[in-house]
Amino acid sequence: MKLYLETSELREAEKLVKTNLIDGIVTNPDIMGRYGTGDTDSLILKLSKLSEHLHIEPKGETFEVWVTESQRLIALGLEKEKTIISLPVTEQGIKACKELKAKGIKVKINFIYNIHQAYLAMKSGASAISIMTSELQDKGYDAFSMIEESIKMRDQYSYDCEIVVASIHSMDNVRNAIKAGADAISIPNSVFFSLQNSLIDNPIAERFMKKNRLQSAIVRDIIKGSSPKVGIKSTVLEAVVEMTKGGMGAVAVVDESDELKGVFTDGDLRRQIQSLGDDVLKTNLADLAFKTPVSIDADQSLSDLSILFKDKRIDNILVTSAGKLIGMVDIQDLNL
Repeated sequence: MKLYLETSELREAEKLVKTNLIDGIVTNPDIMGRYGTGDTDSLILKLSKLSEHLHIEPKGETFEVWVTESQRLIALGLEKEKTIISLPVTEQGIKACKELKAKGIKVKINFIYNIHQAYLAMKSGASAISIMTSELQDKGYDAFSMIEESIKMRDQYSYDCEIVVASIHSMDNVRNAIKAGADAISIPNSVFFSLQNSLIDNPIAERFMKKNRLQSAIVRDIIKGSSPKVGIKSTVLEAVVEMTKGGMGAVAVVDESDELKGVFTDGDLRRQIQSLGDDVLKTNLADLAFKTPVSIDADQSLSDLSILFKDKRIDNILVTSAGKLIGMVDIQDLNL
């Protein structure tokens, strides 16, 4: 199903086309004028270069004016294959559709409300018809049944006509248009953003991707540049300084041979303050008792690391390679 963006603003169109989700742009020169656009012809040409299709509603209200204006627009440099002139489903619009069709210009008939209008539009040679969803629903009609009926009629009589669902104001309209089998939907930017957010706000996909990353990546991949450590002869104050620099809430403690002796954490600092009071900062780390530090090899998987964090119920784990300390990881590093 194609996705057409309704806009008359160049910057907005340029921004949204970059998502690579837009198949065409629906615009109206009269609306451009209301936004203060001086050279509407120049803007139309710029919009035409942004996507595969440009649906444009010519100025005027009569058969003669529509035909003349449509030809003038094409003469600006618009490609016939990419340009679709939008006309209303009136006697004048149907007549203009047949005339433009004979000149090789594509036409979309707008404001279709019933199957009879859809039939007449297709018979006149319309390349597309636009069914007004919200308006039909406001009047108590089943808009999406009509879409299905129009598709069935199109296919039964082999009309070369695209069924476009327009006047879409909500994601429910989008969902129903998809279920009805529409060829395209025409939406304003507000609905487009809601549609795009369905890609961003996807907890199921995010959980799957996170699980996949945990299984495929290794611990080495998430080690940060800093590896906070201090010598066993350092004071608690020096350990706190290094801990603060590393921003990890912990610092590795090593001996003169750079062998790992333990880990000093901010939790250890709080406990030592309770025991030693103001003298804690002058205390040597060598005077403290350290448990065997929890470590993991740099080439183990992030899944192994996650299990280790859960089993040990700690926030920091040392990373080693060939038995040597090369870094430290925080539990927050697993939030990839």
